[in-house]
Amino acid sequence: MHPLLDNRIHYKECRSLTKAGYDLKLLIQADQDGEVEGIDHVKIGPYSGRLNRFFAGSWEVWSKVRALKPEVIHFHDPELLFVAWWLRILTGTKVVYDVHEDLPKQLLYKKWIPKLIRFPLAGLVRLLESFCTFFFQAVVVATEDIAQKFPESKTTILRNFPLIDLDLKPVNQIPGKELKLIYAGGLTEVRGIAELIEALGQVKAETRLTLIGKWASDEYRLKCESLAGYEKVDYLGFMSMKEVYEHIAESDVGIGTLKPIRNYLTSLPVKGFEYMLQAKPMILSNFDYWQHMFWGTAHFVDPNKPEEIAHAIDVLAADPDQRKSMGQVGCNKVHEEYNWGVESQKLLDLYKELLS
Repeated sequence: MHPLLDNRIHYKECRSLTKAGYDLKLLIQADQDGEVEGIDHVKIGPYSGRLNRFFAGSWEVWSKVRALKPEVIHFHDPELLFVAWWLRILTGTKVVYDVHEDLPKQLLYKKWIPKLIRFPLAGLVRLLESFCTFFFQAVVVATEDIAQKFPESKTTILRNFPLIDLDLKPVNQIPGKELKLIYAGGLTEVRGIAELIEALGQVKAETRLTLIGKWASDEYRLKCESLAGYEKVDYLGFMSMKEVYEHIAESDVGIGTLKPIRNYLTSLPVKGFEYMLQAKPMILSNFDYWQHMFWGTAHFVDPNKPEEIAHAIDVLAADPDQRKSMGQVGCNKVHEEYNWGVESQKLLDLYKELLS
């Protein structure tokens, strides 16, 4: 399910384990087998359609894992719960389940699932997760909130904090008349892209928005492109993490106005920390948890109200000193605590325990 150069999987976990000397193979939908940026990829798929991916993809993963005979299986896609369970039962291989988001909560907002069965399906999936993870050696989760679903004794929290050791090009940024905004991530309805573009149509200051990511659908893309504020948007498509970092460096303000669905209220937005790493002030959704985590680094707005987003943009456009001070607060927090260097040691400790 994940992209070839996934932020959490490729750049953080796989890179940390490979650097530590583990012989690691990453099974992923790719064009071919081979090394990519120091990580040994094993090709699976690609597959089109959910059913094809679930059945054919699961069989291919099963076959290739059996051939590789690993000491540890570390998987990220909930679709593979049964595959991992069978491998654990039949081969005794140690299994780590990596949970990026609360899947049962996610299912409550999937439009392709009829509303009538969303709650029962979410409950069934929660039971399935509990059953399978009873047999697994470890569960790795991205947030404290997700960790509460699993036994404390086998759960490790690996937060998606940014890498601070990337070789980034220095940017000598001179403040200009035009405020440069950036949003990088999924371009979906629940991430508030339409409301953000509507806000651009109401902003008084000279502003441009760099938009990076994949559209959820052509229908949603066309809806956003039809809005008045889209004339202020530069859409760059999907990019690698290093490319995204370079565009963040050239921007003035990072945006993260996700809508208040259950799954987001206690999430940790990866891009928020990446904006902070490069000393960028932010405009974020006014979730209680986010206000606690990011206080002093952002303006908080109601993501469903374009007028509030527009006002926050105008406030930051008019005050370069405030942008600088908020950006510095965020940068200090990332270098002192909110970085992958701190989190990666937990991953290495887990593997040391599993393979002792």
